[in-house]
Amino acid sequence: MSPPRPAPAPSRRVVGEVAALVTLAMIVLFVAEAIGRLGGVFQENQGALTAIFFLVAPWIVLRRRGLDPAAFGLHGDRPVRAVLAALAAGAVVFPPYVLGFGAWVGLLDHAVADWSRLPAPSWWAWWFFVHLVVVALPEEAFFRGYVQGRLAPLFGRRIQVLGVALGPEVVLASALFALVHLVAIPAPFRLAVFFPGLLFGWLRQRTGSVLAPALLHAASNVVLAALNTVYG
Repeated sequence: MSPPRPAPAPSRRVVGEVAALVTLAMIVLFVAEAIGRLGGVFQENQGALTAIFFLVAPWIVLRRRGLDPAAFGLHGDRPVRAVLAALAAGAVVFPPYVLGFGAWVGLLDHAVADWSRLPAPSWWAWWFFVHLVVVALPEEAFFRGYVQGRLAPLFGRRIQVLGVALGPEVVLASALFALVHLVAIPAPFRLAVFFPGLLFGWLRQRTGSVLAPALLHAASNVVLAALNTVYG
C-alpha cells in the first residue's frame, strides 16, 4: 500500500520553508567546498557534510511539521520494484547517452575512445556504492523527496507522462537541483543536470520512493566517470 499523500498546507508557508532550506543547503555546500580546499582528510571527506545535511534536514523539518517522511518517498519499501525500475530506465537512457557522449567529445575535442581503459568491475562496484551513499541518495532524498513532495500539494494541474501524473513540482525540483550544482562549479554546463532531474522526478512518482531515482542517479554518475576515463 502506497504512503498517503501529504496534507495541503498554506502555500506561502510551504514556499518560504522550501526556499529557506534550499538556501541553507547552498550555504552548507559552500562551506563544504571551503573546507575541502584545506586538502588532505578535509578534501577527502568534504562530501560527508552535505550528505548528512541532505538526509537529516528534510527529516527534521517534516517531523516538526507533523508530517510522515514516508509520504515524501523517504522510505525503503518495495526495494525490488525500485531496482527493477532503475534498471529499466537505465536500459532506455544509457545506450543513447553513451553514443551521444562519444559524438559530442569527438566533435569538440576530436577525442577517440580507448576502450582498453574501461575500468574493472571492482571499480564500478566501489564507485557505485560511494556515489549512492554520499551523493545520489542524499540528493534524491532532498530534491525528489522533500522539495518535490513538499511542493506537490500546491499544484492541482497534472499531466500524464508514460502513465505517471506529474505536476510543476517536478520541474521546480529539477531546476533547484541544477541551481545548487553551480555552487561547486559555477559553469553553465552544470545546469544540464536539470534534464536527468526530470527523469529522477518521474521515477520518484512512478515508484513512490526516492530509492529508484537514487539508484539511477548513482549509476549515471559512474557511467559518466567511466566515459571520461575511456575518452581520456
